[in-house]
Amino acid sequence: MRIFPYIFLMTVLMVICGCAYPISQEMRAKARQDLTYPVVARNPVAYTGDTVIWCGVVVRVQNHLQQTELTILETPLHSWGEPMDEVYGRGRFLADK
Repeated sequence: MRIFPYIFLMTVLMVICGCAYPISQEMRAKARQDLTYPVVARNPVAYTGDTVIWCGVVVRVQNHLQQTELTILETPLHSWGEPMDEVYGRGRFLADK
């Protein structure tokens, strides 16, 4: 039975898919890199409408009739766009959709 080539091919495909950056290039190009959480937290109104990429751990979810509100503990991003441990949290922010 020649199953090894299929197992090898599936393993390679899973590795390639697992290495994809979680945020699209278009969104990364649109986001302002200079706007970190500590900068915006000092004066959030000044940055209304700007696109940022922040990350963190969801600590609370509230469902409303027309939207869902997430409370997120912001943490810095690793080089692959994943959140660092909660120990590095710098504050909380709300996200709604």
